[in-house]
Amino acid sequence: MKVLLVGASANSSLAVLRSLAAAGHEVDLCTDSLMRPSIYSRRVRKTYRFPCMRNNVAQFKKSLVVLVKRNKYDCVIPMTDGDHAILLEMLPALEKITQVLITTSKELHSLTDKKAVLAFCKNIGISVPQTSLVSTAKDVEALAKKTAYPCVLKPRHSMALKHNRIVSHRVSICNSEQQLVKAYACLQKKMEDALVQEYIYGSGFGFYALAEQGVCKAFVIQKRVHEVPFYGGASSLRATVSNKTLEKISKKIISQMGVDGVIMIEYRRNEKDNTYSLMEINPRFWGSLELTIKSGIDMPRLLVESPKKIESIYKKNVFCRYLFTGELSYVWSIVTYKKRLHYAKPPQKMKTLAEFFTLFFKKDMHYDFFSMQDPLPAIMQIVFLPYHLLRFLRR
Repeated sequence: MKVLLVGASANSSLAVLRSLAAAGHEVDLCTDSLMRPSIYSRRVRKTYRFPCMRNNVAQFKKSLVVLVKRNKYDCVIPMTDGDHAILLEMLPALEKITQVLITTSKELHSLTDKKAVLAFCKNIGISVPQTSLVSTAKDVEALAKKTAYPCVLKPRHSMALKHNRIVSHRVSICNSEQQLVKAYACLQKKMEDALVQEYIYGSGFGFYALAEQGVCKAFVIQKRVHEVPFYGGASSLRATVSNKTLEKISKKIISQMGVDGVIMIEYRRNEKDNTYSLMEINPRFWGSLELTIKSGIDMPRLLVESPKKIESIYKKNVFCRYLFTGELSYVWSIVTYKKRLHYAKPPQKMKTLAEFFTLFFKKDMHYDFFSMQDPLPAIMQIVFLPYHLLRFLRR
């Protein structure tokens, strides 16, 4: 099959590319920048650069239709939330010329709307953090006076279409009324709607699955061993685990929503009472996809080939690191930590530094980018390291 991946900026694009190419499929990439490690993979057949992908969505849509028609792709897969939003708008036009492997729900128009997703899950009995929607500075100022701290401020959509552009904003953890107001003022420059959410201190877990018409066909459960920053964020070290509680909850969500496609469901286990709360759902491949594949579930291949029989048993206690810049940023967040949260206790600095090196010798340890058969993406990730570290330090 000829496959087009839209969005090389996602870490998962490299895992999808390698998986499908190894299965004999021809895979092309769309990218907005040359600073994407996946485009340097020997597995990619051809890369198409569209600088307008983020800054001129209307132009990109026209270019994408022309590209798909010319190359006669069998299927197109969006890789990021922004690409998902673009392809969702283009669905009627694209479905006439190719198959679009985009995750949908019978019950919700958009699975990227975090407010709608949390409300739906709460209505079916799933535990969710206390969440408030704010749309103006006045909303935030009023809410800030009665909110418990720390709290989390996140955009209603991780990425969204606005004024013909893809806009995004990071999640902020606020420890005071002043921090919350300031963080929203920064977010408001790009987006209006935001969620102020109860902060839950504890371990992060992810349920990553392939569903068909509300039936979970294959899944993997992962625990976030390290996060960036250490008190909550994107994972830099993860491990596959067994968790019957999350399996039951997640399959209920998938069934009730009528999910069709790949989906990631994120939870936090409250350190105080060991209860699980749903944090968010994303209708796309996840950043830790490499771990899913290494544990025995080749999710990209299952999505594209749709076999009738699927072996859904995965290997437990498999680890995977996002070394550059994930693990470096994790260590940095501990070494430079100043008490920002009331009860966030960082690991000991020397112990963290020692662990960084000893993990290289851990059994069943894998890496997001490193492959002896395909080394260039990892090399380019190191080349781009100063740029990514500078962006991290500017936060």
